[in-house]
Amino acid sequence: MPTALSPCRPSTSWLNRYWHATTKQLRAWPTPHLATLLSQLSQLQLRPPHKWASALHASCSAQLASLQPASAAQLLCAAALLRRPPARALLLLFVACAEQALQQLQFEQLSKGLWGAAKLGGFPAASVPQQPSSSGSRCASSSAVDNDSSSSRSNGSGSVHQAAAVNTNHQTADIAAAAPAPDASPWLARLYSPDIAVALPCAAPANLTYTAEALALLGATPPAPWMQQLLSAVTATSSALDADSLLRQFSAVAAFAAQRSPVVAGHMPGLTAALLQRAHELMPDLNAAQLASLLPAVQGLGVAPGASWLGSYMQAARAAVHGCSGQELAGMLAAVARSDRAGVVLRRSFLEAALAAAAEKLQSTPAASLVELLWALQELSCKPSDAWLGRFEARVLGLGFSALSGAQLARLVVSLAALQHKPAQGWMAPFLVAAGERLPELDEAR
Repeated sequence: MPTALSPCRPSTSWLNRYWHATTKQLRAWPTPHLATLLSQLSQLQLRPPHKWASALHASCSAQLASLQPASAAQLLCAAALLRRPPARALLLLFVACAEQALQQLQFEQLSKGLWGAAKLGGFPAASVPQQPSSSGSRCASSSAVDNDSSSSRSNGSGSVHQAAAVNTNHQTADIAAAAPAPDASPWLARLYSPDIAVALPCAAPANLTYTAEALALLGATPPAPWMQQLLSAVTATSSALDADSLLRQFSAVAAFAAQRSPVVAGHMPGLTAALLQRAHELMPDLNAAQLASLLPAVQGLGVAPGASWLGSYMQAARAAVHGCSGQELAGMLAAVARSDRAGVVLRRSFLEAALAAAAEKLQSTPAASLVELLWALQELSCKPSDAWLGRFEARVLGLGFSALSGAQLARLVVSLAALQHKPAQGWMAPFLVAAGERLPELDEAR
């Protein structure tokens, strides 16, 4: 019987040849093909160079009249996933294009398009209603559309491919200047419509994740019956979430919980239990970055995962610490230090592995993460060697104390004192100067 094949990731050299060969060809490709191509790249997690992405956006800009709403929604989602946003004016036009036919978009297209637009900042903050109208009419917006797509700057998406974009950028800016800024109200009205509500229980977990995260990004408050449908669907399908969707759901649910809605509060026990269960199932297969993000995400919900769950987490983390960046490792250890470890045996092997991994990454760890790392170690009663602390001091001194806030300076010296370590005089002198400059930031407790 035929079996599904795993995606084949091309080599770097192959990809470099592909980017080079296709950059100039993109201008001749129709927009549906461009949208599908960018979407496929996002699924394969292949991030194109800025120049290539700019050439693709320029080709879309030249074909705005033929851009279909479904393709616009697809482009928004893929650009956000790949972190290759179009220029501001073109982004707003993609949002407006998709908005022209929201009633025609299926739930998957709508959820991905809304998430992409929210993730890329395609809606003015003031355009998100807390009590959305069901009419779906456009609300007036006073936000002005940026017209700087006529220059070679593209707001973080890299240099615009000049040969493809010189003429069409002026056209894009002219159209954008004549159009009002996109508004989230019609999108939310469509999302809250009865036919979408009926579709929620049967929706794919990934599409529910896009929806939940989009609402969290926008700070939107859906109608109570609709929100109940969404949360019930997320709970029911949580056992099928992949690792990335699970982490995003934790973040979205935490944002919902902060709204203190009675509907959300009623779903939280069952929903958090289902998400924690899925996290426990996925734990052995999570990569280092995902493990580093998991416990802080759980703590964002304000729940204690329990001794068994936390023990499994630390066992998985023990094998993954060397794959973490310095910043990720510091965040992971700080989350362990903040957790309720009652009934959990904090194995020496875990701490030794964390210390060794931290030593490997000291030279690439930013100053704020170094402070977080040292605080976590002393909270976990794990004292590094004098040699380790000497390297730590040198790294902090090399970065400079000016990179730290008053609170971080206070935490740094308190952690060193708790570890009974006295820094060298050459370290203390600049520290005291920086601390004196930061005194107005500190309250009496610090």
